[in-house]
Amino acid sequence: MSLPIQMADAVLQKIKEAFPGVQSERRYVPSLELKDTKETRIIVVPKDISYERASRSHNNVQVAVDVAVMRKFQKGDAAELDPLCDLVESILKLFDSKPLGDALCFKAQNVPIYAQEHYDKWRQFTSLITLTFLCVESISP
Repeated sequence: MSLPIQMADAVLQKIKEAFPGVQSERRYVPSLELKDTKETRIIVVPKDISYERASRSHNNVQVAVDVAVMRKFQKGDAAELDPLCDLVESILKLFDSKPLGDALCFKAQNVPIYAQEHYDKWRQFTSLITLTFLCVESISP
């Protein structure tokens, strides 16, 4: 199995353990029908991979995984959206600077905090987190 898929699956597992009441799944595209976001949903997507030579015998491998938090809202007020922002921040803190298997999450990013277009157009809170992991891989001679 490819490393980005392995990392996405590991991220999904950790999210499911930390937030058991939230429906979470791995997909290839972080999109859902509006009717499917009446409850909070977390979608984990393998994003990219890059290799950089670290030494004659090792590569640094960076793997990015996106995590989308989505929910259709009614009013869009603080009482409804603040808990979603708290969930996003909790996910960031769950991974930031922490190991996951043989990898280290060295960058956890949430820019922007939510998608303004989704808010305006569909009354949906959509927040995208990008987690970037560093793995060290041995190179065979």
